Amino acid sequence: MSKVGRASRNASLMRVESLDLTGDKTMLAAESGEVYVTTADPASDRTLTLPPVKAGAYVKVVVGLTITTANLIIKTNGNDSLLIGGILFNDTDASATTDAQFVIGDSEDILTLLGTNDGTLAGSWLEFICNGTNWYVNGVVIADEVPTFTSTD
Repeated sequence: MSKVGRASRNASLMRVESLDLTGDKTMLAAESGEVYVTTADPASDRTLTLPPVKAGAYVKVVVGLTITTANLIIKTNGNDSLLIGGILFNDTDASATTDAQFVIGDSEDILTLLGTNDGTLAGSWLEFICNGTNWYVNGVVIADEVPTFTSTD
């Protein structure tokens, strides 16, 4: 492969960043397009703040290690941007008989993956795509507790 072809191919790959969850993370505009993979169970609640809104901005969060001790909170960076979309929730509770579709309303800007009970399992993932005003979210959350969606207002 030529040097030009190699550069083009490498530029098309998604950037992957590990999150050890030892502190909060505010994503900058230049970090749009990254895939964040958690590599630890946070000792206390951790917050991931999405980049500033911009049409075409994209972030993916993959739970790489089960979250059982504390919560992982994902929120917009303010500016009246909201989370809109749906997440497939797979309940790991032994009493559950079916999987449930959890649909987000139109006023939430905070999503919390719970670390209680059996926590949020590795393999859960969320994608966030921005239209310049709001963040559209989809994904699969495998957990004992339904993720919560709240508003800062």
